[in-house]
Amino acid sequence: DQEAFKHEVLRNSGVIGATGAEPPGFKYDGWRFVPEGGSYEKPSMLSYTVADADFLKTMKIQLLAGANFDKHGDYDSLWAFMINRKAAIELGWPDDPIGRTLEVFAPGRTEIMGKGKVIALIDDYHSESLHDPVKPVVISYSPNGFDHLLVKVSEVNGETIESTEATWKKF
Repeated sequence: DQEAFKHEVLRNSGVIGATGAEPPGFKYDGWRFVPEGGSYEKPSMLSYTVADADFLKTMKIQLLAGANFDKHGDYDSLWAFMINRKAAIELGWPDDPIGRTLEVFAPGRTEIMGKGKVIALIDDYHSESLHDPVKPVVISYSPNGFDHLLVKVSEVNGETIESTEATWKKF
């Protein structure tokens, strides 16, 4: 279980944060989004990833407006999205993205796979190489559907690495 693994990693005194998310620099996939009032024929192609509720805190990304993902939030059948400032500008919502809806095309398909609301505007951050310009990013909430656990440590040392490795092997 991913949440149990994360909880166990966080018990290590050298670990100061952990989040289920794709690592920056990992190249988030581009997905086709249709903003409310937008065109299905000309969707916006934006970088997309998923993260859990600890993403902003662990990565030290500033929440500019709205609310962070909530572990206990009931998002109904709608997806919950956080977008960065670049995405808000790209979508035509530089000043008021909160509460706006986005529809998402299924990858490689012509039908809409899901619909959601923007619950947060976050500061721009480098989702790829620091040598590349900051990209527009859409993040949806995934409480435990992640492939990676990003771990923030107080300092890199053998004990913290060995403990994390032992936890990995245990799970």
